[in-house]
Amino acid sequence: MAKRVRTVKICENVHPTKILFESLPDEVLAQILSYLPKVFLVRLSIVNSRWHRVCFDASMWRDVCIPFHFRYNVVDSTLMKLTAFSRNVNKLYLVECRNLTDDLLEFISIHCPHLKKLQLCGCIKITDKGMLSIARRCTKLKKLGIAKTKITDQSLNILIQNNPSLTSLETSTQACTVETFGGLRNCKSLRKLKVYETPEEVLVKDGGILLDDCMMEALGKSCPSLTHLVLIYDNVEASDSSFREVARGCPLLENLEIDSCPAVGDQGIKALVENGLLEHLHLGESQVSDETLRAVATYLPKIRSLKLEYADVTDNGVFHLIGHCKFLEELSLGVKIPENLTDITASIISCLSGPFLCSLEFNSCAITDRGLAILVNNSVLLTSLTLKACTQISFEGLMKCLKRCQELRLLDVSFSGLVQNAIQLMDIAEILPNLCSLGVVDVEGVTDKDLETFQSLYPLCDVRL
Repeated sequence: MAKRVRTVKICENVHPTKILFESLPDEVLAQILSYLPKVFLVRLSIVNSRWHRVCFDASMWRDVCIPFHFRYNVVDSTLMKLTAFSRNVNKLYLVECRNLTDDLLEFISIHCPHLKKLQLCGCIKITDKGMLSIARRCTKLKKLGIAKTKITDQSLNILIQNNPSLTSLETSTQACTVETFGGLRNCKSLRKLKVYETPEEVLVKDGGILLDDCMMEALGKSCPSLTHLVLIYDNVEASDSSFREVARGCPLLENLEIDSCPAVGDQGIKALVENGLLEHLHLGESQVSDETLRAVATYLPKIRSLKLEYADVTDNGVFHLIGHCKFLEELSLGVKIPENLTDITASIISCLSGPFLCSLEFNSCAITDRGLAILVNNSVLLTSLTLKACTQISFEGLMKCLKRCQELRLLDVSFSGLVQNAIQLMDIAEILPNLCSLGVVDVEGVTDKDLETFQSLYPLCDVRL
């Protein structure tokens, strides 16, 4: 009996957590630690020799992701040490790591030949030199992100040629040419293509970068499996004919976003809509009219997000759209002629919209206080409301509306002249307890001191002046 008592006392003096971890096999301990950020693994490695061995086991370093708050501090040498532990690294997520250079990519290409996912968006010092190393040695890539870098078509074309398994590509406009889009036919499984405007800080090409019919036609002939297409170009000269080519060649498109397509009208967009699979359609400036809205109502009854900026749509087109598309979650309408969208549109949305609509945006519309009041009667679950350049709405009308929209998290009334001073800014924040973002671009009566006071009172709300 005495021995039993002594045994119990010994166990009581040992912390149960220590017993747990010491008794675990290396494989189980590694599985537990694998859920921690890599930075913590480095710190835990100094506990003892066993933990050092487990923390730096090759299986722990297949995915390397730099946390957001470390992105500006990380340098080449740090990543070289981390990736050197394993030749089986599958994923490198290095978004906005602005200090990384081509030397790192050279090192990665040698030590991580089986890399499958590489995200370098925002690494502004990366150039073709480093990407050529990746292109020649890493031939199993499936996902690649190189937007906001100095990479051009010189290296991207080679990378596309050497990586036929590519399923997702995120790049910049300066890296895309007719040859680039044509070369995508080598990537039979490519499903997502996102091309973003090249920022000036990484622009290395001379002359204008534009998206024309030749590029769109090459894209349509090369990507039969494409489901997501995002083209953010500052200069677009593509027309309806090339959009029809994309519709024929990419019948599986579910998500289409083009920032500006001033030469594209109803015929080009209707060809894409008639495929019947689009769930997200976002168009910048275009020539589309009510004919497109009627086509959307007919062929896309389950569309979830529709954005048309500076289009020629009217109240009549909105009636057809809202009457048939009951799954809409996000609707954004901007018109060239304000009188085309009036309080009638607000009434239609209020009476006919489905239960999922939570985000509304009106740009340069002739909606008044009366229309806004009608709108919110049935749209009380709105979490996002934008009223840009809607100059016929008064501040009093807006406040009455907001009292019925307590769930709003985003409000943008830029260029509407609604907010004139800091007191009105405070009134809006006071009435919306969940507000996270408030856009009041063009307001003149708010000083820096007013903004500091506002932020001290409402620290969770971001104000965009």
